[in-house]
Amino acid sequence: TWTLVNKDASGSVSALSIINSPDSIVNIIYPSQMIMSGDYWLTDGYSVITYDEGELEIDTARVSNGTESIDLSGRIGKEQEDVVYFDVQDFQLEHLNKFLPPDMVDLDGRTELKGQAAGILGKPTVVAEMRIGDFAIGGERVGNLDLSSTWDRGKDFLELAGDLENQGIKEIVLDGRYFPKAETDNLDASLSFEGFRLGILNKLPTGGINQIGGRATGDLLVKGSLLRPDINGELVFKDATIRVDYLNTKYYFNDKVIVRNDYIGTNYIPFRDEFGNQGFLNGTVAHENYRDWNYDIYAEFEKMMVLNTDAEMNPKFYGQVFGTGSVSIFGFDRNLTLEIFGKTEEGTQIALPLGDTEEVVLEDYIYFKSDETEDDSTVVERAPTTIELYMEAECTPEAQIRLVFDEKIGDVMQGNGIGDLTMTLDRAGTFEIFGNYTILEGDYLFTLQNVVNKRFEVESGSTVSFYGDPYEAELDLTTTYRLRASLADLLASEGISFSNRVPVETQMQLEGELFNPDIEFQIEFPGLEAGLEAMAQSKLDTEEELNRQVFALLVLNKFLSSEPTDASAGISAATTTINEFASSQLSNWLSQISDDVDVGVNYRSGDNINSEELAVALTTQLFNDRLLLSGNFGVQNAPSSSVERASSVIGDFRLEYILTPDGRLRLKVFNETNDYSFLNTDQAATKQGVGLIFQREFDGLFDDTRSQ
Repeated sequence: TWTLVNKDASGSVSALSIINSPDSIVNIIYPSQMIMSGDYWLTDGYSVITYDEGELEIDTARVSNGTESIDLSGRIGKEQEDVVYFDVQDFQLEHLNKFLPPDMVDLDGRTELKGQAAGILGKPTVVAEMRIGDFAIGGERVGNLDLSSTWDRGKDFLELAGDLENQGIKEIVLDGRYFPKAETDNLDASLSFEGFRLGILNKLPTGGINQIGGRATGDLLVKGSLLRPDINGELVFKDATIRVDYLNTKYYFNDKVIVRNDYIGTNYIPFRDEFGNQGFLNGTVAHENYRDWNYDIYAEFEKMMVLNTDAEMNPKFYGQVFGTGSVSIFGFDRNLTLEIFGKTEEGTQIALPLGDTEEVVLEDYIYFKSDETEDDSTVVERAPTTIELYMEAECTPEAQIRLVFDEKIGDVMQGNGIGDLTMTLDRAGTFEIFGNYTILEGDYLFTLQNVVNKRFEVESGSTVSFYGDPYEAELDLTTTYRLRASLADLLASEGISFSNRVPVETQMQLEGELFNPDIEFQIEFPGLEAGLEAMAQSKLDTEEELNRQVFALLVLNKFLSSEPTDASAGISAATTTINEFASSQLSNWLSQISDDVDVGVNYRSGDNINSEELAVALTTQLFNDRLLLSGNFGVQNAPSSSVERASSVIGDFRLEYILTPDGRLRLKVFNETNDYSFLNTDQAATKQGVGLIFQREFDGLFDDTRSQ
């Protein structure tokens, strides 16, 4: 009885040995059994094995497991007349996986092996044929493997021939010799590939790449030994694909790959991404007996996707990046270094997470008092990484940068701008950013406990400066929330009463540290005539009153009266808050229907002074982003005390069409509602216009740009 604990194998053998002399022993093996990986192997009947003066006579030794069987019979001796026969039927290769090294890939398939060997103890002659049907590596079917061998006793080598057939095509053809008596270099063979499917390589340890695909054609010479083969040759890849794990990007190429004993290399071959953007690749992937892969790759590219990750793949920074530049990848597969130099291109969207749900939202800047205290002694351990990153990026206006405060509730500041940023990630998991980013256009969705959502525009020229830790960035931002509000409540004490709503800009300026900036508010009245604007600004002469009116505009979409409040005013404020909450939620739901259209809905209830108003805001870009359309459309009902019409249609729109590819020349058409003027009561309700806009950037007044 015997047991191999680690191999999940055990068994018992019953036998009788008759020793006639030291040179003559007869062994009778009775019916026995062996258990391997839960399968029972049984001997059939009795087997007699006779040892006689150094030679063995086997009288039909057979073991079987259902349809699987192994038969052995004949004589093992020195003469050519001493022939032993072997026959293996339907043997499953998976039985051998437990006996292979743990880092080797699993094998499977049904094996048939039949042959004979003569003169094994003298000058052997072996003839055998083997077929592995449905041969599989790592669970993936490769095809049918056929091998045949003939022993040449004069030259002491085994003649080998075979092929790997899949769906009627011989993808690999083998022809060679094996010298079993040689201690080293006992292989001398050739492999011919014809449309071999590269996908099977995904089952082997390939390091930092996967999703290998395509087909290979070419010839390889194989020398060395079975355990350390020396392979050299060239393969032509067709429709080949690889995916780089860390970048999550997939690339395609059709070209020649050089295979040498200790590396696989390319020589400045063209490749493309899944969008057809092209680059050139040069480099090698060295290995130690097809393990311990070591990369030394350099690539140049233009407008190519170089990053395609999400927050789960890389919580430090993620997104889609299209760029023009170069990348170097070097080091071992578990100790890689990436160096990237380039500029961003159209389609780039980079997200920099700056906090989680409970810690970082912009409203913390305003309500900065908290009953909770932070424990400075808490140490956040960073998970180590196998990647070291160094990236220098010239950010262009085509790229969108997103500062993510809270993705779940949409608390995100995003914009397009310019700047040179350097990003690093060391093996300890420390992520740092250096450089200045100037925002040309952007917005921020201000969320107040997910009840009120207001979209602030980030003014051009605002900057975010990084000095290492992204959580310690320096802000110099001016953001503006634009709305139309009545001045009736603000100027009630002046005796001025009218229901028209005028443009109002609520500005929030943030300067200083990212999570502890200095904040200043300001309210502007663009387009309002000077006398009325001065009167309105006089009501905001204290910081307390200014802050009160700012929050009223954000939460209620209206000014608060400086007069003492009564019950009706409280009911009106409550009604306005409910309407604002419903409008904000509906706007968010509608905007999530499509990424190409931004929709907003706003309902304002009326009273004796202010008009009841229902407005729908629409922003979209059409015709490959060349036509920009934005506007507000709705219905306004005048209060019962007003002498104006009971209801009227309101509608402002702006249409811009980009005439030139560089976007410098644009055609603009607009329709806007005129602001109220108590000095000019005869003015028209709206104004229209059409014009051309030309924009050109320059560094100095007398720059000579004619050559451009």
